[in-house]
Amino acid sequence: MVSNVTTSFLQCSSQMERNTVYFWKVRGTTAVDTSSWSVVRSFTTEGYIGISEYLNEEAILIYPNPSNGVFSIQSELEISRIDLFNVLGENIYSTPINAKQAEFDLSQKSKGIYFYQIHAGNNQIIKSGKIIFK
Repeated sequence: MVSNVTTSFLQCSSQMERNTVYFWKVRGTTAVDTSSWSVVRSFTTEGYIGISEYLNEEAILIYPNPSNGVFSIQSELEISRIDLFNVLGENIYSTPINAKQAEFDLSQKSKGIYFYQIHAGNNQIIKSGKIIFK
């Protein structure tokens, strides 16, 4: 049994690329000695490695657009909130969602172009765009 072991963790300081092979090796260091390097190991990142890569334009649906003010949002990821802004940048609607799908009736709002921000997780904006009420 090994005692008095201190473990150090190193973290990648840059974004890893999808479908890329990365190589690593380790060695031990004490106050009196340093070991040889280990054999080189590798791993390959697969699929999606972050929310922004996971969610492409097709992963979040907002329909119909244009609409009469009644519209739906559907996502593969749980949505935490939606914000709606007028053309002056004023936030005219904001509501928590905490679901993968939601329906909205904003037909009482004036006809025109509005801008939305859809949030997920830790308040991260996962999609923004415009919706037209006609």
